[in-house]
Amino acid sequence: MRPDDLRRAWGASVSDIGILTSAVQLGFILGTLVFALSGFADRFPASRIFSVCAVLGAMFNACFAWLSTGIATGAGFRFAVGICLAGIYPIGMKLIVSWVPERTGSALAYLVAMLTLGTALPHALRLIGAAWKWQYVIGSSSVLAALAALLIYLLGVNGRGHP
Repeated sequence: MRPDDLRRAWGASVSDIGILTSAVQLGFILGTLVFALSGFADRFPASRIFSVCAVLGAMFNACFAWLSTGIATGAGFRFAVGICLAGIYPIGMKLIVSWVPERTGSALAYLVAMLTLGTALPHALRLIGAAWKWQYVIGSSSVLAALAALLIYLLGVNGRGHP
Protein backbone atom coordinates (compact mmCIF):
# COMPACT_ATOMS: atom_id res chain seq x y z
CA MET A 1 0.00 0.00 0.00
CA ARG A 2 1.25 3.45 -0.84
CA PRO A 3 0.08 6.61 0.92
CA ASP A 4 -1.20 7.83 -2.46
CA ASP A 5 -3.69 4.96 -2.47
CA LEU A 6 -5.31 6.17 0.75
CA ARG A 7 -5.15 9.79 -0.24
CA ARG A 8 -7.11 8.92 -3.38
CA ALA A 9 -9.50 6.46 -1.73
CA TRP A 10 -10.35 8.60 1.30
CA GLY A 11 -9.28 12.06 0.22
CA ALA A 12 -6.70 11.90 2.99
CA SER A 13 -4.04 14.55 3.50
CA VAL A 14 -0.39 13.92 4.30
CA SER A 15 -1.10 14.68 7.97
CA ASP A 16 -3.98 12.16 7.91
CA ILE A 17 -1.50 9.49 6.83
CA GLY A 18 0.68 10.58 9.75
CA ILE A 19 -2.27 10.02 12.07
CA LEU A 20 -2.55 6.42 10.83
CA THR A 21 1.15 5.84 11.44
CA SER A 22 1.02 7.48 14.87
CA ALA A 23 -1.99 5.36 15.83
CA VAL A 24 0.08 2.19 15.41
CA GLN A 25 2.92 3.63 17.48
CA LEU A 26 0.58 4.80 20.26
CA GLY A 27 -1.10 1.39 20.34
CA PHE A 28 2.29 -0.31 20.61
CA ILE A 29 3.38 1.97 23.46
CA LEU A 30 0.13 1.48 25.36
CA GLY A 31 0.13 -2.28 24.73
CA THR A 32 3.72 -2.64 25.88
CA LEU A 33 2.93 -0.67 29.03
CA VAL A 34 -0.09 -2.86 29.78
CA PHE A 35 1.92 -6.06 29.24
CA ALA A 36 4.72 -4.76 31.48
CA LEU A 37 2.50 -3.54 34.32
CA SER A 38 0.09 -6.47 34.31
CA GLY A 39 2.68 -9.27 34.32
CA PHE A 40 0.46 -10.93 31.71
CA ALA A 41 3.47 -12.32 29.87
CA ASP A 42 4.62 -14.09 33.05
CA ARG A 43 1.27 -15.77 33.70
CA PHE A 44 0.58 -17.26 30.27
CA PRO A 45 2.73 -19.19 27.79
CA ALA A 46 4.61 -16.76 25.56
CA SER A 47 3.88 -18.77 22.41
CA ARG A 48 0.16 -18.53 23.11
CA ILE A 49 0.30 -14.77 23.74
CA PHE A 50 2.36 -14.28 20.59
CA SER A 51 -0.05 -16.38 18.51
CA VAL A 52 -3.19 -14.72 19.83
CA CYS A 53 -1.73 -11.25 19.31
CA ALA A 54 -0.59 -12.14 15.79
CA VAL A 55 -4.04 -13.48 14.86
CA LEU A 56 -5.79 -10.46 16.38
CA GLY A 57 -3.31 -8.12 14.70
CA ALA A 58 -3.96 -9.82 11.37
CA MET A 59 -7.70 -9.50 11.94
CA PHE A 60 -7.50 -5.78 12.83
CA ASN A 61 -5.21 -5.23 9.85
CA ALA A 62 -7.74 -6.90 7.55
CA CYS A 63 -10.50 -4.81 9.16
CA PHE A 64 -8.46 -1.70 8.39
CA ALA A 65 -8.34 -2.75 4.74
CA TRP A 66 -11.94 -3.84 4.31
CA LEU A 67 -14.03 -2.04 6.95
CA SER A 68 -12.40 1.37 7.38
CA THR A 69 -14.34 4.21 5.83
CA GLY A 70 -11.92 7.02 6.60
CA ILE A 71 -9.16 8.26 8.84
CA ALA A 72 -11.14 7.93 12.11
CA THR A 73 -12.08 4.27 11.69
CA GLY A 74 -8.73 3.54 10.04
CA ALA A 75 -6.86 5.04 13.00
CA GLY A 76 -8.92 2.91 15.39
CA PHE A 77 -8.00 -0.29 13.58
CA ARG A 78 -4.36 0.79 13.28
CA PHE A 79 -4.29 1.55 17.02
CA ALA A 80 -5.56 -1.97 17.71
CA VAL A 81 -2.85 -3.37 15.42
CA GLY A 82 -0.28 -1.47 17.47
CA ILE A 83 -1.58 -2.98 20.70
CA CYS A 84 -1.30 -6.43 19.14
CA LEU A 85 2.27 -5.73 18.04
CA ALA A 86 3.14 -5.26 21.72
CA GLY A 87 2.34 -8.97 22.11
CA ILE A 88 4.54 -9.88 19.17
CA TYR A 89 7.83 -7.99 19.32
CA PRO A 90 8.69 -8.12 23.06
CA ILE A 91 7.00 -11.49 23.58
CA GLY A 92 8.88 -12.86 20.57
CA MET A 93 12.11 -11.88 22.30
CA LYS A 94 10.99 -13.67 25.44
CA LEU A 95 10.19 -16.76 23.36
CA ILE A 96 13.61 -16.78 21.73
CA VAL A 97 15.42 -16.46 25.04
CA SER A 98 13.42 -19.35 26.51
CA TRP A 99 13.73 -21.58 23.44
CA VAL A 100 17.48 -21.27 22.84
CA PRO A 101 19.15 -19.72 25.89
CA GLU A 102 22.55 -20.99 24.78
CA ARG A 103 22.32 -19.02 21.51
CA THR A 104 20.36 -15.98 22.59
CA GLY A 105 22.40 -13.45 20.62
CA SER A 106 22.16 -15.15 17.24
CA ALA A 107 18.56 -16.20 17.86
CA LEU A 108 17.54 -12.62 18.65
CA ALA A 109 19.28 -11.51 15.45
CA TYR A 110 17.20 -14.04 13.49
CA LEU A 111 14.03 -12.84 15.21
CA VAL A 112 14.74 -9.20 14.39
CA ALA A 113 15.50 -10.20 10.80
CA MET A 114 12.23 -12.15 10.54
CA LEU A 115 10.21 -9.31 12.05
CA THR A 116 11.88 -6.87 9.66
CA LEU A 117 11.01 -9.12 6.73
CA GLY A 118 7.44 -9.31 8.00
CA THR A 119 7.27 -5.53 8.18
CA ALA A 120 8.66 -5.23 4.65
CA LEU A 121 6.42 -7.97 3.25
CA PRO A 122 3.51 -5.69 2.27
CA HIS A 123 5.92 -3.63 0.18
CA ALA A 124 7.15 -6.78 -1.56
CA LEU A 125 3.56 -7.88 -2.16
CA ARG A 126 2.86 -4.46 -3.62
CA LEU A 127 5.72 -4.96 -6.10
CA ILE A 128 4.47 -8.44 -7.05
CA GLY A 129 0.86 -7.34 -7.41
CA ALA A 130 1.42 -3.79 -8.55
CA ALA A 131 -2.06 -3.67 -10.06
CA TRP A 132 -3.73 -4.94 -6.89
CA LYS A 133 -5.98 -2.67 -4.88
CA TRP A 134 -4.37 -1.68 -1.58
CA GLN A 135 -6.94 -3.76 0.29
CA TYR A 136 -5.69 -6.95 -1.38
CA VAL A 137 -2.10 -6.22 -0.40
CA ILE A 138 -3.06 -5.66 3.25
CA GLY A 139 -5.42 -8.66 3.18
CA SER A 140 -2.65 -10.90 1.85
CA SER A 141 -0.29 -9.66 4.54
CA SER A 142 -2.93 -10.41 7.16
CA VAL A 143 -3.37 -13.97 5.93
CA LEU A 144 0.39 -14.55 6.02
CA ALA A 145 0.58 -13.10 9.56
CA ALA A 146 -2.15 -15.50 10.69
CA LEU A 147 -0.21 -18.42 9.17
CA ALA A 148 2.92 -17.30 11.02
CA ALA A 149 0.88 -17.20 14.24
CA LEU A 150 -0.16 -20.79 13.66
CA LEU A 151 3.46 -21.86 13.18
CA ILE A 152 4.55 -20.18 16.43
CA TYR A 153 1.63 -21.75 18.26
CA LEU A 154 2.52 -25.21 16.94
CA LEU A 155 6.15 -24.75 17.96
CA GLY A 156 4.94 -23.83 21.45
CA VAL A 157 2.61 -26.83 21.67
CA ASN A 158 5.45 -29.15 20.67
CA GLY A 159 7.36 -28.40 23.83
CA ARG A 160 8.89 -25.00 23.14
CA GLY A 161 7.94 -21.87 24.98
CA HIS A 162 5.67 -23.48 27.57
CA PRO A 163 6.76 -23.48 31.18
